[in-house]
Amino acid sequence: MNFSVHKINDWISARPWPLFWRSLPALLAGLLLLATLAMVGAQTSGKNGLRQRYQRVAISALNSRNYEFARVACLRGLAFASDDQARLLWLFYLSIALNGLGHPAEAAGMLATAAPPDHPGCGPAHLAVARSLLGSTNLTPAMILQAEKHLKYALELDPQSPEIKEMLGRFYINTRDFAKARAPLLDIYPLKNDVALLLAIIENANHNSAETRTWADAAIDAFKKNLRESGQPDSQADRFGLVRALLMADDFDEAINTLEAGLAIQKEPAYHAAIADICALRTEKIPPDQTGGAAERLRLIQKGLTHSPQHLKLRLMLIEAALAGNDSAPAAKKLLDGLVAGADKESAARWHFLLWTELRIHDDLTSARHHLQTAYELDPQVPVVRNDLAMDLAGGSPEDLQRALKLIQSVVEQFPDNPGFRDTRGRVLARLGRNENAAADLEFAAARLAKPAETRMALAKVYDALGKKQLAEQQRRLAINAGKPE
Repeated sequence: MNFSVHKINDWISARPWPLFWRSLPALLAGLLLLATLAMVGAQTSGKNGLRQRYQRVAISALNSRNYEFARVACLRGLAFASDDQARLLWLFYLSIALNGLGHPAEAAGMLATAAPPDHPGCGPAHLAVARSLLGSTNLTPAMILQAEKHLKYALELDPQSPEIKEMLGRFYINTRDFAKARAPLLDIYPLKNDVALLLAIIENANHNSAETRTWADAAIDAFKKNLRESGQPDSQADRFGLVRALLMADDFDEAINTLEAGLAIQKEPAYHAAIADICALRTEKIPPDQTGGAAERLRLIQKGLTHSPQHLKLRLMLIEAALAGNDSAPAAKKLLDGLVAGADKESAARWHFLLWTELRIHDDLTSARHHLQTAYELDPQVPVVRNDLAMDLAGGSPEDLQRALKLIQSVVEQFPDNPGFRDTRGRVLARLGRNENAAADLEFAAARLAKPAETRMALAKVYDALGKKQLAEQQRRLAINAGKPE
């Protein structure tokens, strides 16, 4: 379409320009508003970018344990916190940095703010507190309840989190509240199939054998899939998960094969130890009267000791097999002699000490004492060897008694709070007629030993010798009560 110059001029002159001039302030205001919004948007975008940048820097610094750098990044990020949740998250990061810098009091204060004990705060902080509480060596009922609160607060803040639901399920399994454990685990099972192992544990605890097997089979499939799709040469967590699921399905051979397949990929010491444990577990389950059972037990014992030569239970099992008197005993004795002969002094001393303890049970005291003396000669620094030798010598001549006291005195000086060693010294002192000193040791031991009946009887005799008849009678009554089955 063509327009002439005259037509354009006519169109311009016909416009209502007075109206335009009157609307110009509104137009300018609109343009100013658009410009302001654009500036605010740019500033907000810049702040968001800075927040994200500081968060990336802080997390990277914390992961690399560059705590001072992380502290600075956290303080910068805290200045840009857009809401209370963001502020609490930054305080949580800052508490980690301060703890790493050696300021535990300040760190604890910030963590308590980020994860308050009586209402929801910051989800990751609540999880960290729960993990810390549950990882304590001296876990009290109050700490367990507090850990549960923090896990619940974390879930309230992030209701769809599979990680929190799994932690809550594990928590309830460990506290044996299986009814509460089931729901969160069933909820995440479609997303995380390997929690089938935890569900199998729950059903096994409830003695539901069919359901246990169903979930164990599901866990086996899930962990096998994880191993195939991990993208790594080996995933130790998934391999151990598969082994646990196989054990719940009573498939011991496949569990061992799974660990041996892991050893073919990487020489992981934990795999060796686990194979030994499974061999011991499987050996225990073979009935004594099973045809070929003794030979199969010996095969498993030998296999387990090949992977873990210091395994205490397998060593005891081998000694028992050598003393059993069945058709496999000679082969067990030959294997035992070979292992003892090939061991270094420290390991051989432990073999002889185990032989001492086992032969005493079989009433072969002459052979037992020979092994105890050999154990002491090979490694005289082992406290339990010195303790047992002192106790054995205490029944001999006056010279033996003096030697016994010297031996146990050195042990008690090294471990003054061990009630077993104090018990031995008390008995040696009593036989030497040093009853006041003997009473002090035996009183200490009787108050702390799990099974103090014999110690209390020895203490009663000491009180008799000291003329303290009422105390002696009291100890006899306590000894009788301590010896009763629970």
